[in-house]
Amino acid sequence: MSSIVDKQGRFLGKVSLVDVVIILVVVALVLLAFVRFSQPAAAEVPIVTTLAMEKVRFPTVSVLDEGKDVYDEGGALLGQIESVTVTPTPLDVIRELPVDAPAPPAGDLVEKGASEIYSDVSITIQGVGQALPESYVVGGVTLRVGKALAVHGQGFDIKTVIMGIEVVES
Repeated sequence: MSSIVDKQGRFLGKVSLVDVVIILVVVALVLLAFVRFSQPAAAEVPIVTTLAMEKVRFPTVSVLDEGKDVYDEGGALLGQIESVTVTPTPLDVIRELPVDAPAPPAGDLVEKGASEIYSDVSITIQGVGQALPESYVVGGVTLRVGKALAVHGQGFDIKTVIMGIEVVES
């Protein structure tokens, strides 16, 4: 062992042992980076994402305009609003009976109605991202159907659920 490393800590009398260790670590990091980043990236494709929101008030609905940019809570661009579908939130309304009327079966007490305050909203967003085998990535954000997502844009900040993701064929 003494012939390989001398008294001054030099390897074979020429190179410091510390220098050899540093060189080996740098070479290992370069090889690791090469292997990690040498894989080709997935191609960018147009992706349409459908988001759903329940019980949204009119002021929020009124600012959801086509063409507006939509960002996730981290600031990543998800795309632009392509379309907005608004329907009144359905309600179950209990029917009032006259005081002297006989009680009807329980199911006859409820009528279907529509809210005058709230709407259910579905927005379609057109963005560009990657269609990977296990998920879709738009703006660095992994998208999956059923995922809760907070989004914002000019004049709005809403919590949504992803209802659909589709790759648009050119």
